[in-house]
Amino acid sequence: MDRITIRTFAIGMLLATAVIGSIYYYSKPAKLTETDIHSYLQEKGLIAISTKEYKQLKEAKQQLQSNSANKQVKLAQKNIDKPETIYSYQLVIDKGKTASEIAKELEEAQVINDAVTFIKYLRDHGLTRKIRGGTYQVNSNMNHEELSKMITKSRTNH
Repeated sequence: MDRITIRTFAIGMLLATAVIGSIYYYSKPAKLTETDIHSYLQEKGLIAISTKEYKQLKEAKQQLQSNSANKQVKLAQKNIDKPETIYSYQLVIDKGKTASEIAKELEEAQVINDAVTFIKYLRDHGLTRKIRGGTYQVNSNMNHEELSKMITKSRTNH
């Protein structure tokens, strides 16, 4: 290719870009119709509401949050008034006792709220086969992690 061909090609590209650019910038965008907007919203799983409705929903949310906060304060005051009961229990684990039996025994002693969740915790952490026999002093202030650490450590009394 010689110089003239390259210059002609470059001028053609520049002219084409100028024409396309001017059409793009000076043409008016197509007006959206209400049908177009509704179909777009439906396609995206959205809804449109008026500003008035939005403000009403926002106020209702704030009122619900303040009511919830008031209930929590009242509940906290009730809890302050009555002392928390802590249950203490001496857990004896004999050889061959299953995790289910231990969990049920802890639930009956009110050390844990739910035997099923404790068993699930033990299974999720691979601890059901690591339970060691022994006598353990446990209480209802202990969480699942603390209980499981205690009963899976050693064979000595705790």
